[in-house]
Amino acid sequence: MLYREYAVKNYQFVTIQINQSNAVNRQYFPDLPNLREVYTTGIVFYNAAVFTKDINNVSPCTSNNYNKCYLTLNVDGNEVVQNLDLKFLMPFSGNGTEYNPSGYLPIAPMKIDFQKSYVNVASGQNLGSTVPFSFCFGIYYYYPNQIKK
Repeated sequence: MLYREYAVKNYQFVTIQINQSNAVNRQYFPDLPNLREVYTTGIVFYNAAVFTKDINNVSPCTSNNYNKCYLTLNVDGNEVVQNLDLKFLMPFSGNGTEYNPSGYLPIAPMKIDFQKSYVNVASGQNLGSTVPFSFCFGIYYYYPNQIKK
């Protein structure tokens, strides 16, 4: 795979908090004003094997949960990334197996509409986990005037 590497300029930690044990289907990102007009260059997913609590003191999802979930990213009204398995956004799994040794998913700079992007729970699955828990992401990005063409 060919891609262009960018130095880390900006990073934001983002969570999707799940508060109901019967959470199914689409879990949308919250409103992220800081990420509305930026170009995202990479995404990483964190689970309970990485840390025990997120910034809201909520436990990240476990391997039982993220194995049933997929990420969809919306750009300009189109779902340009559809049903990407969350494990491919992780640097490693709970047992130390590397899923993505680079530590994150590098992507060509794009303006992602996070309010229309979501984590999808696989059809027929119920997360059935102790609530609340959260899907935790690290978003690497550039402001438009930082992109070098």
